[in-house]
Amino acid sequence: MIVSFLILIWWSARLLNKADAKRAGVERELRESEHNLNLSQGVTRIGSWGIDFEKNQGWWSNEAYRLFGYEPHEVPMTQELFIGHVHPSDKDMMLRWMGDCAANIRPPAVDMRIIRRDGAERIFRGEGSAYFEGERLLRMVGTVQDVTERKQAEEQLHLQSAALEAAADAIAVTDKDGLYVWVNKAFETLTGYARAEAIGKNPRILKSGKQDASFYKELWETILSGNVWWGKIINRRKDGVLYVEEQSITPVRRSDGEVTHFVSVKRDISERVQLQDQLIQSEEKWRSVATFAPDMILVADTNATIQFINHTIPTMTVEQVVGRSIYEFVPEKDSPLVRTYVEGALSTGAVSSYEILGIDQLWYFVRVGPIRQGGEIAGVSMIITDITGMKRAEEAVRRSESTLRSFFDSAGMLMGTVEIHGDDIFHISNNRYSEEFFGVSRGSMDQRYAGSLGVPREFIDLWMRHYRRAEETREPVRFEYEHCWERSNKWLSATVSSIPAQPDAVSRYAFIVEDVTAKKSREEAIRLYAEKLERSNQELDQFAYVASHDLQEPVRTISGYAQLLAKRYAGKLDNDADEFIRFIVEGSDRMKRLLQDVLRLSRVTTKAVPSAAVNMNEVLRAVADDLRFSIEEAGATLTNDPLPEVVGDAEQLRQALQNLIGNAIKFHDTKVPVIHVSARQEGDATVFSVQDNGIGIDPKFFDRIFLVFQRLHTREEIPGSGIGLALCKKIVERHGGRIWVESEEGHGSTFSFTLPHRSAIS
Repeated sequence: MIVSFLILIWWSARLLNKADAKRAGVERELRESEHNLNLSQGVTRIGSWGIDFEKNQGWWSNEAYRLFGYEPHEVPMTQELFIGHVHPSDKDMMLRWMGDCAANIRPPAVDMRIIRRDGAERIFRGEGSAYFEGERLLRMVGTVQDVTERKQAEEQLHLQSAALEAAADAIAVTDKDGLYVWVNKAFETLTGYARAEAIGKNPRILKSGKQDASFYKELWETILSGNVWWGKIINRRKDGVLYVEEQSITPVRRSDGEVTHFVSVKRDISERVQLQDQLIQSEEKWRSVATFAPDMILVADTNATIQFINHTIPTMTVEQVVGRSIYEFVPEKDSPLVRTYVEGALSTGAVSSYEILGIDQLWYFVRVGPIRQGGEIAGVSMIITDITGMKRAEEAVRRSESTLRSFFDSAGMLMGTVEIHGDDIFHISNNRYSEEFFGVSRGSMDQRYAGSLGVPREFIDLWMRHYRRAEETREPVRFEYEHCWERSNKWLSATVSSIPAQPDAVSRYAFIVEDVTAKKSREEAIRLYAEKLERSNQELDQFAYVASHDLQEPVRTISGYAQLLAKRYAGKLDNDADEFIRFIVEGSDRMKRLLQDVLRLSRVTTKAVPSAAVNMNEVLRAVADDLRFSIEEAGATLTNDPLPEVVGDAEQLRQALQNLIGNAIKFHDTKVPVIHVSARQEGDATVFSVQDNGIGIDPKFFDRIFLVFQRLHTREEIPGSGIGLALCKKIVERHGGRIWVESEEGHGSTFSFTLPHRSAIS
């Protein structure tokens, strides 16, 4: 395009040197050429300039004036005016460039920052050529173009290139013949081949032989047809080691549709395949390298009829769009707004911009301005940018901020952010609950120091220490303290954390504070109640011990005299007397056994549990000796697995095991009792189980059987005091364990209890 401008300028200059006889025709052609030049520059946004050193005159094209923010010929074109618009930091560079042009060095195009008349900073690209006669400089001509958006796009492409280079996944680009033309760092790491070694080579350098010819045939058919191939390949590194990679290959097409390159994105999944036994990774996603489409540029005449468009729109070609009204492609509800801007540009030359939701439900930013020819408005131009992604992001941010603000203000805790300024804490933002706590009006707590809010010095120092600790450790810091001041005393539970910031920025901190005064009061009440309950239990245990111990003497007296009566007067009195004496003897014996059981139960709770090692195999042998007569009488079979050592009171554990095995012998039907004792490890505890084939227990009685004096059978059916399982429960719990039963009526029972393993204690 620039070459065309220079040819037109040269052609115009040549015409000026023709004979006077052709002057009228030349001037007409020159005006037509200038008209066409201005029209082309208005469409392309490229201005031109020139300096005639013989006549000491200079000129700017109409578009050059507009690029600098002036109406055409609004001010005289001077070198000082041009230099005055150059950014101060770029003036020296600009002067050197012009000097090089004047010295016939033919410097390359130069990019400079320009301050427009309206103060906007833009980036212009200038090009120029000097014309000499011998060594005498005759004139200079050149062009100027606003390349701000292009430079921004180039920077974006640079960032994308850097991102691809730094990507964790290996990325390679091959030409249509399959030869590598570019690979990133991750490719070198993955394959072991340096970039220089890979460029120009075929991917067969990685071939492992694990895939057959049909695999590669299907791959090439897919990508040559323009489709994306995705799959897993077993390849071989440079050092010969095989690895599994997940790879996508995306064909890159020219504008005419021909495939020119392939982009391969690959990732080493060897470890994942090994760990998951070749499980298909349905969650793995791939992305191909995307290209950015340019903005749509549209030119219409004074009737708003489209004359030119540089980009197709969905479902329509350029030819189908040209010749139709702008308003046909605008939603009906937005037509008045768009018409106002278009007519404003056509009537007054106003430049405007607006956002619009298109008929395709995408958001666009539209810039509208006039096209001038010969000083007259000849049409309107529109530059249309797709901003759908930005609008959606803005809406997402707005919703997120709204949600967070709602949570922030509705949370029943003090929340906010602060900075440390010298020896005080400066509040940046605070929620409603914080303001209520400090007794200030809504919004009046922000941008205030803690000292001005009446916070005592000692608490400011306390908070500052925790804020600095959070910053040093980069971890949240939690603490509780009693906040005492003139308003009230409150127990507060606080969490503070450091907010990451730029190295030179002032550190900020976030705080969350919960008023736990009521919780503290409840905890104190519970503690006092627990102490009271503990004292009560101790008194009850002591009473049970004393009562059961002291009552044994009168019971022994009653039992002794009752037996003496039975011995001396049996048969000498009437039958009622003999029966009464028998009742007394049996009742006193039952009372004596009951008191002995209660005494054993009380001793469990009053006696400290020793931390000595207990060999449960020896305990079981002692129990078997104690129960030898009952075992033989019932014909029972007692077996066991090897039992581990535990820590506790050997005598109490012997009582517990003896009660459980004794019950297994006692509670049986016509079957011969079979009892098995086992143990298994569960974490730091050992689970002991006593399994029998007895009468079983209905599950609805599982909790009841461990209570004192609770029986499921009468004494006539099965003798006992109803204390045995309660005693077992007390012993197990005193050793830090728990006891439970698994049973079904008629199908035996398994009583299990846990004890800490010896290694867990040591």
